[in-house]
Amino acid sequence: MSKIALMCDSSADITEQEAKELDIHVLRMPIVIKDKEYIEGVNIDDSMIIKALNNNESVKRHNHCLGIWSKCGMIYWKHMMKFSTYL
Repeated sequence: MSKIALMCDSSADITEQEAKELDIHVLRMPIVIKDKEYIEGVNIDDSMIIKALNNNESVKRHNHCLGIWSKCGMIYWKHMMKFSTYL
């Protein structure tokens, strides 16, 4: 195996097209705006986040989900290790 795999979370601000072209695996992070949860890059985009910030709305990472996302990241990491030499 000689393939190198890269993984980051969605705060790296890599577009879907860039991720595909560069073969970067992006874990989408949970975001909360006014007590409603979104998944970055799935059901909310940068323009919506910027609009909420411009309207002085509360925008934050969903802390209780970070543990779950860390576990998902580790599962994804182990899966990628099967197909990659270096991460």
